Amino acid sequence: MDIKNDQGLLEAIAEIIGGTSCFLSKTDLEHFLEKAGIFVVDSGARSNGYVYQFGLRKSKWLFNCFAQEINRNHSTGKVSRFIEDILNPVHHTKRQEQYFQLVTDVNKALMLYGCEIDALGKIVPTVKAQSLNEVERRTNEFRAELAKRAIHCRVMNYCKEDLLKNDFRSAVMEAAKGLADRIRDETGSGLDGAALFNEALKKNDPLLYLNDLSDDSKINEQNGLKELLCAIFHLVRNPMAHKPKVKWDMQRNEALDVFVLISLAHKYLDECCVNPVIRLARVGS
Repeated sequence: MDIKNDQGLLEAIAEIIGGTSCFLSKTDLEHFLEKAGIFVVDSGARSNGYVYQFGLRKSKWLFNCFAQEINRNHSTGKVSRFIEDILNPVHHTKRQEQYFQLVTDVNKALMLYGCEIDALGKIVPTVKAQSLNEVERRTNEFRAELAKRAIHCRVMNYCKEDLLKNDFRSAVMEAAKGLADRIRDETGSGLDGAALFNEALKKNDPLLYLNDLSDDSKINEQNGLKELLCAIFHLVRNPMAHKPKVKWDMQRNEALDVFVLISLAHKYLDECCVNPVIRLARVGS
């Protein structure tokens, strides 16, 4: 998704990413600008070995780079790619706290225009914030805690709207349901809950293979994933589906614990291979 061509938004992002409080150096910014195909404009800094002439502030210089690119190509495409690349978490594994704060600050600007940076550093659509108070509420501590725990991006995809409202009960339930939805999408099964997990990860001719099931240890690993999925549904999805909210509420710390379990299940599912028979049937259809 490309950001809106709005001077206020571009200035805000340049101020955040190019600001003096940001950990990214001018050299870092030049690298990512060149990688995105954006021409690096002259900042006006000069030195002859004796006298140094200060150029534009880093944030003002970065905005000028954005503005020249947009004026030249009448598109924010390369600017959007620059933002996504520079906020890709793979570049910031050794400075996670600074990175999470940077993403939060960028999102405070983007939310006023109906988009945000997701867990993978991508610009994605979201509910447009109507005020600064709403922005502060939505970029709250809970979402930061999820990021610190490296919660799988699929978890957030299923419950983003509930988290915006701090409705932890609904968020947890939707995230749990997302596990079954993912497996149905990948296997074509029409089942749900324990019946789905037992069919998908059974010992003989499963729909999903976590490994080659060549020995007892690998069979136990496959069975462990099946039991993890069943446990999440037995402990979370099923009780919540049958009890009113007044009798089963979900508090912040409980929700964080459950999200870690659901995220772990998604990470195991990332390692699974679909049964070749299913793949061949899809190709032939």
